Order: sequence, then C-alpha cells, then structure tokens
Amino acid sequence: MAIAASHVVADAILPLGGAEHLIAGYASVTPLSALEARLLVGLMRARQSALILINYWRSHLFPADAQYIKKNVARAEHGLSILRPLDVASGEAAVLAAMSSFQP
Repeated sequence: MAIAASHVVADAILPLGGAEHLIAGYASVTPLSALEARLLVGLMRARQSALILINYWRSHLFPADAQYIKKNVARAEHGLSILRPLDVASGEAAVLAAMSSFQP
C-alpha cells in the first residue's frame, strides 16, 4: 500500500496528495489496521526517499543513462513536499479520513 500510495501523491491541495482515493478503495476491500494507518505516511515518505537516493546512486554509476534513471525523481521530490507538513498524528488522521471516505 505504501509503495502504490507514494506513486500517486501529486495534488498539493489534498493532505495525502491524491493518495486518499487509492487508500479509500483499498480499505473498502481490506481495511488497514490501526498500526498500518499510523505508519502509512511515514512509509510513503520512506519509499519516495529511497527512490530519490537509489536513482541518484544509479545515475552516478551510469552517468550516460542519468537522465533516464532520474526520470521519477522530480515526482518523488514533489510528493515529499506535499507530505512534509504531516506529523504522525495528522498523517494518521488523514489516512483514517481517507479510509472512511469510500464511495462506490
């Protein structure tokens, strides 16, 4: 869930950047546990951070392919900037709100 959700964070107007929709759909089939809801935003940030770090490391190893390798870095950086204002409590609240917002 964290990996998929981290890839759709793009809308700076929404607290979770648009991942609310994915979370709501997922939770309508398999609800997240309280611990999963609490950790999800941190795990999304971790995924985005790992993507950035790994892509910079790979582009250092393969400079001729750097442009291609780093094609998703800007998206991950933007996602991190959207999630930055959320502390653990507000991230958890946003995830819980998303889980309860499912409308078929």
